[in-house]
Amino acid sequence: MSKKDYSKKVRQFKLTIDLVPSTVWYSSVYQILKEKNMLDEWKRIKKRILEKEGCRCYVCGKEDIRLEANEFWEYDDKKRIQKLVAIHHLCGMCHKIKHIGLWCYTLNGKKGLKEEGLSREDLIKHFCKVNSCTKKEFLEHESESFKVWKERSKHPWKQDFGEYENYLKQTPKNFRKPSQDTENFWIHCHPPEPKINWSIAKAILWFKRSANKYLNSGKIYPLNIFSDDLIVPQTETEKLILSLDHEAIMAARSKQYEMLPGKWLIFVENSEVDAAWENLASEIESGRLPFEAKVSTVKKSPLREERRGHVICVYTPNFLFRKDVRNCRVMLKDLGFDSKLYYKPDLYTYKGFYRIYGSKITHRFFG
Repeated sequence: MSKKDYSKKVRQFKLTIDLVPSTVWYSSVYQILKEKNMLDEWKRIKKRILEKEGCRCYVCGKEDIRLEANEFWEYDDKKRIQKLVAIHHLCGMCHKIKHIGLWCYTLNGKKGLKEEGLSREDLIKHFCKVNSCTKKEFLEHESESFKVWKERSKHPWKQDFGEYENYLKQTPKNFRKPSQDTENFWIHCHPPEPKINWSIAKAILWFKRSANKYLNSGKIYPLNIFSDDLIVPQTETEKLILSLDHEAIMAARSKQYEMLPGKWLIFVENSEVDAAWENLASEIESGRLPFEAKVSTVKKSPLREERRGHVICVYTPNFLFRKDVRNCRVMLKDLGFDSKLYYKPDLYTYKGFYRIYGSKITHRFFG
């Protein structure tokens, strides 16, 4: 089916699957207002929708007091613009179908679906009922939706929030911008050089792993991120952390190095590699796993040091997008990769961290 024919057929459906590109996940009106501690504005938006549309689903018309506000987007694939055209209330079933990637292909989604006494088949039946179509047509639509999503997830998108743009420009007086995780900006703050101050580097990473109440306590705590070293928190280091403009550092270094990819490392034994690779490759081929991967031999595996094995590398486009990286891990877990997963930013390799500092470096920020 051509892209034109597919688009024409989808327009005939009242209910469609709308998968948001992974490069703009967590960048919606709701998420932005939530991060700004402005959920009262979101409640006002929902209230206006209720006054206008009543307590019924915008798509199937079902009357329900429990409705989900859903953001409807349009995409300009040439200019890479994602435009918010409307926000409407949907019933639980229609909302789950809109976000079927979450509810049917992630561990938390499947668990949530089961807790509600629902199954994937229930969602398919609802889709077919609303659209007066067959299961075959649903499966075709689902498959094409994932293909489109996979392609769109390869690119950054400029967002146009339309009439809701003004909501996002507001900043409440009590708003405090959340700090960036220290593991993300640490690599940019301390490029490899012979005189790197490892005591400060260790302390910065250690503070991320420790509760704030331990700062300045004068006690000694184990530093799990670097073997079994012990350190004492220093007031000077705390001041250094608080004074850094984390976001500016990351933006500057990212543009300077242009080395943002990273990869999940899955170590498997020789006897298991064929089945593991076939499982992973089929998911990538179908579009349900929107990432690239490769497999190669490895001399030493964390599983069994005395044996040679294989490592499967699943690449993510930007290691600074922690939520995208974690989402990739959830997908891999859902595919049955239950063993310990390791994450390695490519920047570590390119800038010579492993070559210079060897075992002192850890890349298991997401493990």
